[in-house]
Amino acid sequence: MRPMNWCFIAMFIACPFQPIQAALGDTVMYDVTLNTQSLKTSDAAPFYLDFQLEGGNGNTVTIDQFNFGTGGFASDPSTIGTSGDASGSIASSVSLDSAGGYQDNELWQAFNPGDTVSFRITTTEILSSANPDGFFFNILDNTTYNIPTAGPNNEFLSLLYNTGNPGGGLSLSTYPNDPTAPPLGSPSQSPIGAIGAPDVSLASTVVPLPPTWAMAFSLMPLVVVQAWWDHRRRGGVVKRSRCRARALAE
Repeated sequence: MRPMNWCFIAMFIACPFQPIQAALGDTVMYDVTLNTQSLKTSDAAPFYLDFQLEGGNGNTVTIDQFNFGTGGFASDPSTIGTSGDASGSIASSVSLDSAGGYQDNELWQAFNPGDTVSFRITTTEILSSANPDGFFFNILDNTTYNIPTAGPNNEFLSLLYNTGNPGGGLSLSTYPNDPTAPPLGSPSQSPIGAIGAPDVSLASTVVPLPPTWAMAFSLMPLVVVQAWWDHRRRGGVVKRSRCRARALAE
């Protein structure tokens, strides 16, 4: 029976693990839904959806698949504000990038609250232990101050890209609003009614494939070993054949 080509077996074993070894950072997607009924009757309107990426480690965040339920987005371009490397619109998609040298990358845009607002967050996962990036979702009132929440920075959702997290990856936290606190920019106004913490579900995690040349190069040692083994095996067959020939001649 012909010996099994263990080099190709090893290639099949190695290939599934290769993308993970070569990945520079996974892409993670979260689906987010927030109940916004209390905003419909608040005198702190108009309100703004606010997305913020802080840091400089090269993460990118895309927010899209917006659904405003019975509400909608403000179509007036003058209601869109940006800072740093931020672009887009909640009418389609918002892009934030922390690789452009800006510490604060932010986009905010007015919207008309309905019963809920939902969207998808797609982010890279470049982690750091020293100065990690941070992503924040906030809602601003008519003075463009954050609505008071239980979050440390009055955010509804935060993502921290810290290698020191217990899970070793992204750390996601969500918070309800503070229904007892008046709007930060208008202390004389009535507090906004209760808004629960956003519902968040993990949509998927995508591990980027390495370039084809990288996979081929990493498997070269196996190919070399296999060639050596085949050469050695063929040499052994030739020697055994000569031995048999001499034995028959004698």
